[in-house]
Amino acid sequence: MKNLNTKGFLAGLLLTVSSFANAGLINVIYTSDSSGNADSNAVLAAQGGIVTEASAAAFNALSLAQLSAYDLLVVGWQGSGSFNLDWNSILLPYIQAGGGLIFEAPGEIGDLTNTGFTITEQNGSNDIASYDNFFGPAVFTNTHMAITALSSDWTCRMLNTNGNCNLATGEFGAGRAIIGGYDSFFHETGSFDYIVNQANWVTSGRATVSEPSTFAILSLGLIGFLARRIKKT
Repeated sequence: MKNLNTKGFLAGLLLTVSSFANAGLINVIYTSDSSGNADSNAVLAAQGGIVTEASAAAFNALSLAQLSAYDLLVVGWQGSGSFNLDWNSILLPYIQAGGGLIFEAPGEIGDLTNTGFTITEQNGSNDIASYDNFFGPAVFTNTHMAITALSSDWTCRMLNTNGNCNLATGEFGAGRAIIGGYDSFFHETGSFDYIVNQANWVTSGRATVSEPSTFAILSLGLIGFLARRIKKT
């Protein structure tokens, strides 16, 4: 019995150390043609994790269960317009299950119907009227989307000089989403903290899901260890 308690403690400790060691690694799938800084920024967002670039055909072949294996879905601004990204049947269930979404594709705005806001394609002024620095500083490029009439599910983080929202965040179930009018993810060349902070924020809900079980195992190990100590005294 003495060896069993010692093994329980060591197993709990090992699992806890393993959990903390891999806390920053995420599994990213992004839907876009490879261009600019797309590949390097996707790797950066994964922080050493796994990155998959998916064509429209490859992405559309995924079931919701298969998609849920990814921590983060990035819909890039060069999306072909032929992705199966319906909000009600694909994106929302994925997010609610703990997935993270970063959406920057004006070619896919039709799939954002029922999100609680109106979104249109817009190419124009790059001027930012206000930004709450939620994800830190960044170098923004073109304005691709204008978001108006946000519902209470969303928080606008950035306004342009035309009075339209260009960056909004939302939380749904166990997951989070970012809708961005600037193609920051694929053209960011300034402070890379911005991309990493985005990835960390949208995946933070999923990252904590396994923690209770980890600590439960650790607790059992500690109980066994303490019981052994008490028995010896």
